[in-house]
Amino acid sequence: VQQLIQLLSDDTSYTIDFHISGTLYRLDNVIQNTILFAIRELFVNGKTYSGVDKLMIGLTYESNRVLLNVSDNGHGFDYGSFIQSAEYGVKKLGLYLIEKRVTLLNGKIEVESELQKGCSIKIYIPKIS
Repeated sequence: VQQLIQLLSDDTSYTIDFHISGTLYRLDNVIQNTILFAIRELFVNGKTYSGVDKLMIGLTYESNRVLLNVSDNGHGFDYGSFIQSAEYGVKKLGLYLIEKRVTLLNGKIEVESELQKGCSIKIYIPKIS
């Protein structure tokens, strides 16, 4: 994750604030790949669509799950309208694919966004024993 954050930081003019908390443990490869995919996709979305100048990425290791929290100070969007769009899952694949991957891992995703107030996306993925 830290290598990806460094590569993304080198590729942008905005600030990426990254932190890890909790007691670290080895994540299953599928969970690792899902987290990396989500970070990269949300970075690209922020860079391309939302006028971001700061992206905050937090990875929290909890005893029974991992939490990825990605927040920005960009334009935000109306999530309800976004997921009901006829293009959702067709042309607007990024967030759709993140949601599908997380669901396959029995996780959940929470999106909080408001126009002109930024966006916060929390992804919870259960630990695989």
